[in-house]
Amino acid sequence: MPVSSISKNTGAGVENFANAFDDLSRRHYKSNGSDLLRSLATEDLARRQYARLLGVMVKQPFTVDVPRRKSIKTRSVIALRWRSEPSKGPRLSVGALPDGTEDLWQSQFLRALAKLEYPKESNANALRLLMHDARYESRLGEHIFRAFRRYLCKEGPHAKNVEKAIGKARRKHKARSKRSGGLKPSDFTVSGMKFHAASLVALSVAHSLPRDVALYAAPLIAGVAFMLMEVGLNGFCEWSAEMDKTSQLKDAEQEDKAPG
Repeated sequence: MPVSSISKNTGAGVENFANAFDDLSRRHYKSNGSDLLRSLATEDLARRQYARLLGVMVKQPFTVDVPRRKSIKTRSVIALRWRSEPSKGPRLSVGALPDGTEDLWQSQFLRALAKLEYPKESNANALRLLMHDARYESRLGEHIFRAFRRYLCKEGPHAKNVEKAIGKARRKHKARSKRSGGLKPSDFTVSGMKFHAASLVALSVAHSLPRDVALYAAPLIAGVAFMLMEVGLNGFCEWSAEMDKTSQLKDAEQEDKAPG
């Protein structure tokens, strides 16, 4: 993919993520996005919530919001159910994307993610396997984090370039906050960072990914970039590896198997 295309897609993705994130956090957790971002470095709950919201962003066009009992593990008060799914009872899986959604970035990303996760399967079967797990937003978030960790968390030029981008972005953001008289709570909003520090990190992340993922996952790249700004690359790699090993996100929504 040409550099100009990566830059254009990544810039749009940062803006899309920033515009959606605070609203999603307020609706799903009854808390604002700024507080969730600030908590990523210290709270395991915040990291579970954040990863789940990435799954929500991907799954949202194919689903309806259904109020639910507050989740014990993520504190979510909304469940996403496929449009063809009953509003109550155990969460069901679907085997294919709904008709008329082929051109959505979410559809394209799910196909690309399925190929990464199940490389030995046919395209159709890989997507079916991924969609089975996607009945839970947290489980889909686990697949997303695994895909990013695969390319960002290995020794080599990608990790070094991302670390450099994080350092540069943090210095720019710190200098900008000093010029404005200190970091006020309102300065810590997602929208306040979207064209500055996070954009630098997002572009470096995009260049580390396979073409299909970089092309279709721009809002998720932005989400990972904001997390990297808060926890650093080592923090992201260590937590996502532990998450995968212990199935924290998979376990986070097991209570959804009960009715309601």
